[in-house]
Amino acid sequence: MNQSMPELSTKELSQTEQKLAEHLFSAYQTHQPLQESDYEGVVTDEETAYQVQRHLTELKNEAVGGYKVSLTSQETQDMFDSDSPLYGAQVKSHFVSSPTTLYRSDLMEPLAEVEMLFTAKEDLSSTDSLMELLHKTTVAPAVEVPDSRFSD
Repeated sequence: MNQSMPELSTKELSQTEQKLAEHLFSAYQTHQPLQESDYEGVVTDEETAYQVQRHLTELKNEAVGGYKVSLTSQETQDMFDSDSPLYGAQVKSHFVSSPTTLYRSDLMEPLAEVEMLFTAKEDLSSTDSLMELLHKTTVAPAVEVPDSRFSD
């Protein structure tokens, strides 16, 4: 199964967009939050956001372990002024089995969320029927602990 991010475009990041990815990576490593106002207007469209995310994932220099899909309901899309679900690559080390202990000192602004974890047993296709997806995946309960790179 391909564990890299899906191709979005060949758009080159501007220097400002590259710096944002580098600053996000630095916050990730040092646990020192960024000020959101310092980056206002740097990313103004979805394509650029995904490209910054791709660069940030490359900077982590770690295999992708899976993807987080969010805003899957119309209600949550409306809350965030979105017209579709969003996804983000997650590095392999971020998937841990229970029991595990997370330390507050390793996080900035964590939030525990109950989730469902889907694991593909074989390659998935956008043309798969619901029944095919059911047979190609396993589902398990999970706890996600998202963290912010920005203060407040």
